[in-house]
Amino acid sequence: MQTRLPEIVSRPVFALLVLLLVVLAPCASGDEAEDQYRVAAGHYARGRWELAAEEFGTFLARFPSHPKADQSVFFTAEARLQQRRADEAAERFAEYLRRTPEGPYARVARFRLGEAAYLAGRLDQARLDLEAFYREYPDDPLDAFVLPYLGEIELAQDAAAKAADHFRLALKRFPDSKMNQRCRLGLARSLQGLDQPDEALRLYEALAAEGLGPLSAEARFRLGALEYAQGAYRDAIATLRQLDEALDASRWQPRARLVRAMGLRKLKQFDEAAALLEGLSTDPTVGVEAQYWLAAVRKDQQQWDAAAAILLTTAQKNPNHPLIPAIRFHAGHALLRAKRIAEATEQFDRVLAIDQEDNAWLDDAAMGKIQLAIQQQDPGAVDRQARQFLECFSDSPLADDVRRTWARSLLARAECGQAVDVLRPLVERDDHKPGSLETSYLLALAYRGNGQTREALDCLAPVVSAAKTTSSPWAEACLLHAALSIELGQFDDAVDPLETLLEADPPGDLAAQARAQLAVSLAKSEKWKSAAAQFDTLAAGHPAHPILPPTAEQLAEIAYAAGDWPRAAKQFTWLVDHAEQEPYVNRGLSGLGWTRFRQGQYDQAAATFQRLLDRKPEPRLAAHAARACGHVLEQLGRLEAALAVYQRAIDEYPTSREQADVMLAAARLHGRLGHHDQAATLYESTAKDFPASDQLDTILYEWSWMLTDAQRSDEATALWERLHKDFPESRYWADATYRLAQRAATAGDR
Repeated sequence: MQTRLPEIVSRPVFALLVLLLVVLAPCASGDEAEDQYRVAAGHYARGRWELAAEEFGTFLARFPSHPKADQSVFFTAEARLQQRRADEAAERFAEYLRRTPEGPYARVARFRLGEAAYLAGRLDQARLDLEAFYREYPDDPLDAFVLPYLGEIELAQDAAAKAADHFRLALKRFPDSKMNQRCRLGLARSLQGLDQPDEALRLYEALAAEGLGPLSAEARFRLGALEYAQGAYRDAIATLRQLDEALDASRWQPRARLVRAMGLRKLKQFDEAAALLEGLSTDPTVGVEAQYWLAAVRKDQQQWDAAAAILLTTAQKNPNHPLIPAIRFHAGHALLRAKRIAEATEQFDRVLAIDQEDNAWLDDAAMGKIQLAIQQQDPGAVDRQARQFLECFSDSPLADDVRRTWARSLLARAECGQAVDVLRPLVERDDHKPGSLETSYLLALAYRGNGQTREALDCLAPVVSAAKTTSSPWAEACLLHAALSIELGQFDDAVDPLETLLEADPPGDLAAQARAQLAVSLAKSEKWKSAAAQFDTLAAGHPAHPILPPTAEQLAEIAYAAGDWPRAAKQFTWLVDHAEQEPYVNRGLSGLGWTRFRQGQYDQAAATFQRLLDRKPEPRLAAHAARACGHVLEQLGRLEAALAVYQRAIDEYPTSREQADVMLAAARLHGRLGHHDQAATLYESTAKDFPASDQLDTILYEWSWMLTDAQRSDEATALWERLHKDFPESRYWADATYRLAQRAATAGDR
């Protein structure tokens, strides 16, 4: 709260001067000069300051050499001082001291000279004059006023320690002075400035309890404001509400209501806060501040358009108010949240264009431009604005936030290498600033995306070892640490951070992710029983969580890869029975079919694959299932049924990646059944449709034998020649070459 210069408090000096003036005033004598002086003195004695000054002025103009001219100058100065015309008073006091430096009023004039400068707000001059008086008159009763004045001057110039020294000395030397209350108030303010709030609170409370005078009212206001600053919002509201009932507190009531409203806002009592602020919106002293905080309440309520309207109107009506940079910034922020991009841009640009030496919102506005670019999904603008911010505001407290914001944008674009470059200087600085754990976490994400898994793990180490909390980024860091350990095959290393995270009892989604990763890590470490227990807990606690199906699928695949068919079958069955998303159910059926096949349960395997095919899954999975189903039916000797499955896949999924394998399987089965021509036709189609297949030599070789069995020797010979010429590295080359030689020998072609 800004320091206030007090009213003239040295009233005892005035009373003494009135007494002297009455005593020294001449008796009626008929002398014109004496009559003029007596008129002026009479006005002065009755407190008619303007008339007194005018009459003394007339006296001086008419009788400049009169013996009472000097004291007339002095009393003119006094009258002007009582009128609060401090600069005129100072000129007259200085004139008096020039005319008679050792005159009867010289001591008082020297004091008044400093007091007038103080009241005129010329604090540097006031300090010089008051300190000079104190040096010359160290034991004078007027020092009871000099010391508090000096304290007020130091407070006004943010020298709280010096101010406290002056107030303490005044209280010590003049304990019964009428300045006592003001000194204690000044001392409380000094202690508050020295970050000694407990001592300040005690002084404010004592002063507030002494009555309802102006100083007590000020003490109560400052008490409430300090309580607010300390976060004791309910106490502040109760303290400040009492000022509404105080007759002598009118000067502080608008400010008290403003701080009360701010306290209500902190307590999220938005409607009550808004009502108070709306009532203050036209107040001449705090109206602009009230509208500013009313807009803040509307922002708290996410009423972005309403907040922007209040701020824009306030800015238009008060273009030169000191709060204008803040008002326009928050207007821009509210417009940004309302997605009114062009208007938000205008406000941020206006803040950046404000030419104020103390414009503390320049970096905030520049940050706002970055957020606008992110909202517009303009990565080029994000990069440009972020670089410009870091060049112009490298020392800003927002610089680290800008780097993190920029890095998150880069990560979202998968530009992980540049994100590493942006974040690494912050982590290497390692100054433990707020946000340093988040920076390490983001850098780990960037390293991971850049393929630097080891560096990512190293970066996460200080985050994971930090104090346990379920808040970001510690919980996410634990999850990422586990994921990276799993990627590196260090499954045991993944277990500890996940168990630590679960011990911290994180909220639902984090708990589900942690338990899912823990189940997978334990399964990878072949701790099957513990893995199953974690999965069962996950399924019971989060039955509808989307992480359940992929976790079940992972556990099933791990068990399948390890040859643990019963566990694999259990997890695949869970997918089939519980997963709601069709792809998971289909993959569950596929895995279950293969698991039953591996167990030798061919009938069940065939039925499972058939069930999958009946669901008409995506082509690749369908073709794969058809091939598997046909293979199982072949194992069961149900060759015609197998052939029907192969043919269905050929007809229904012609573009599948599995098509070549299915066609080859069908051709072979035709061959087994003696359908040589059908087999040859399928081989021919396969070779034609898949000329780049890595099985082309096999297709050609088996096709040649089907043609041989079908008595189509010339066509078979042509295929052997193709194998001999085009596939010298094939395992079929030797036999094909031998067959060609044998055929030539039979034909007598030596």
